[in-house]
Amino acid sequence: MVDLSSIAGTDVYIAFQYLSSGSPRRWDVDEIEITGTPIVPLTTITSPNGGEVIEQGESFDITWTYSDWTGNIDIKLVREGGNPALLVSNISIEDESWTWTVFSTQEPGNDYKVMLVPIDPQYPSDESDDYFTIIEGYEVPELVITEIMYNPPESGNDSLEFIEVYNNGSETVNLDGFMFTAGVEYTFPNVDLAPDNFILVAINSASMLGTFGVDAYEWTSGALSNGGEEITLSDNFGNIVNSLTYDDALPWDSLADGYGPSLTLCNPDSDNSLGENWTHSVNFAAVNSEGDSIWATPGFECQLQLIPGFAADFTQVSVGGSVLFTDLTVGNPIEWIWTFEGGVPDTYNGQTPPAIVYDTEGTWDVALSVNDGISTAEVTYEDYITVVNFAPPTNLEAVVGPYDDVQLTWDPPGGGSAELVYDDDIATGSYSYEGYTMSTHMSPDGPCKVLALKFYTTIDAGDNTFNATVFDWAGTQPGTDVVFMETATAIDNDWMEVDVSDEDITFDGDFVVGFGSINATTYVGYDANLNNGRSWDFDNVSTWESWTEAYLIRAVVQYTGGKVSEIGISQSSSSVDLTGLSKSAHPKDYSGISITKPIDNQVSFSSNRSLLGYNVYRDDMQINSATVEVLEYNDAEPPIGSHDYYVTAVYDGGESDPSNVVSVVVTDINELSLSSVAVYPNPTDGAFTIENSNSVVTEVVVMDIAGKEVYNNTFSNSIEINVLGLQKGMYLIRMLDLETNDQIVKKLIIK
Repeated sequence: MVDLSSIAGTDVYIAFQYLSSGSPRRWDVDEIEITGTPIVPLTTITSPNGGEVIEQGESFDITWTYSDWTGNIDIKLVREGGNPALLVSNISIEDESWTWTVFSTQEPGNDYKVMLVPIDPQYPSDESDDYFTIIEGYEVPELVITEIMYNPPESGNDSLEFIEVYNNGSETVNLDGFMFTAGVEYTFPNVDLAPDNFILVAINSASMLGTFGVDAYEWTSGALSNGGEEITLSDNFGNIVNSLTYDDALPWDSLADGYGPSLTLCNPDSDNSLGENWTHSVNFAAVNSEGDSIWATPGFECQLQLIPGFAADFTQVSVGGSVLFTDLTVGNPIEWIWTFEGGVPDTYNGQTPPAIVYDTEGTWDVALSVNDGISTAEVTYEDYITVVNFAPPTNLEAVVGPYDDVQLTWDPPGGGSAELVYDDDIATGSYSYEGYTMSTHMSPDGPCKVLALKFYTTIDAGDNTFNATVFDWAGTQPGTDVVFMETATAIDNDWMEVDVSDEDITFDGDFVVGFGSINATTYVGYDANLNNGRSWDFDNVSTWESWTEAYLIRAVVQYTGGKVSEIGISQSSSSVDLTGLSKSAHPKDYSGISITKPIDNQVSFSSNRSLLGYNVYRDDMQINSATVEVLEYNDAEPPIGSHDYYVTAVYDGGESDPSNVVSVVVTDINELSLSSVAVYPNPTDGAFTIENSNSVVTEVVVMDIAGKEVYNNTFSNSIEINVLGLQKGMYLIRMLDLETNDQIVKKLIIK
């Protein structure tokens, strides 16, 4: 017997070779019989083969096996009692798989099968062994676990553990068959959860009703771990709807671990698997039987602790600048009241204020009060906005030439105002000194103009006038020449100001401001505890004496000549600290008094006010690569056309507003070089002729004054051009020698 079982395939031939060598030769086999099992081609569907659930719109792999044949097949969808529907045609049986994307319009049903049908009917077909189901397209509902009470403040068994679930979607969700598959055990009944609504599941529904007054489903078994664990909510198909693992340590809020508050997620759009998105509840709910306070919001939105806050897009602006404020309040405020010291407007009711304009130099507070319908909270950011006088350059001028360069020159900024302060805002007493002038030595930071004289005065009944006086400085003591004097009227216990801005009082160095006492009922404040080295008394004839108590006398100056560095911001108090303020006549005994080194200005200077240089702008684009440190700039060969220039001053703390704007027109015209070219008539109505005596191939371009091309052509000797449709005005004709690339430009006036 010969075993032929290893031979596979079709059309197999068997040959026998005669090997006998005897004589006569003959076969020694009476009969040859070939036995075996006939080969049968097979086709078998493996999926879907019964029991599968496929969604509308889902992609599903139809798979099969085959043996003992090759060829192509059709795949059809069959349903009980219906005609087969072709899914795909003429694909190879050897693929063994095809991805079916179920139409979203495919009718749902539980009686579907798939059939594989060979193109050649001699080969076997197959269909699913049992029915599979097509269901409507399904999206996992947006259910979010938003509150967990895992360790209520009670001894023994916890009776107030609960889980809150919120419908964050836009569709009502039927919870029938939904279940907790981690944390606790519970399967929901046939109940709907509408959008923006909550449902509660608790360890003890009676305790929830008795403590919080809310209904809750009672879970079947289990309890929430005080040390943290996973909680998972799944749908009735086993899909995970929402899952998180809470903890009793940071970043999870540990106040929820037995101290009274629940753990709450106030923003259901945030990722509730992250501990930093949760906080402890601040809504007082109840007191349990043991006297413990409980904070929670089961079944309704969380209440955040109101924490007002805000931010500004800029905290330092120049005078006249504006600031936009953004509310950053934590909580759910329904009312916002803003206060902007030094700003316009100075108050605003609403969450988003308009741009607040600051016109006055100084540092200013911003305050915000918020209310959530239950409580009010306020915050003030002191000295939050700094308004500085970033003075711009002045008198910008521009000259075109030589050639097409633009030469720019300007004057430095005019400076800024400063208050010269040599006291501590403290008055321990006040003096009258009939016939004498009590004075303070002023040391400005550079050449300046005096704008105002300031005195802290108090009065008795009677004549309350005094002489506001300005003296020069004679090197080591005040001079005797009166630079300015004006009679003023004092006020009681407050600063008063004498405006001298129209008097053109200027100094290149130090000067002196005096309170000329002319009666016994008008006083100037002093600080007996401060010897500033700047107090002087004058007998109004020829003698100055140094004094040891600081007078409350100040000056406001305007720096000139471009001096802007370290300009003091006016910070004088609206009221002075009156430490046992008394009124008395000034002592006349100067024995034993020696001159003390003067103290510096007590105003808090802005160290970021140094003038570094300038930036130059052409058509709103900065054109200098490095800060310009001189008062001129050459813009070499700017593009032909009209340009606007301005200059800004650059300070340590920022950049000023623009200077005045100057406009120039760059034409690149040199009439002496155009003797070989004639343009006529010029002015023209739009039709004109160009002649070139050099007889070279020339490109001609007509441009408007902004450089926009309106005509283009080439010629050799002459050309007639017609641009009758152009508007009236000046145009430029650019002619380019195409051999040498030499270029000339000529004006054209269209009338």
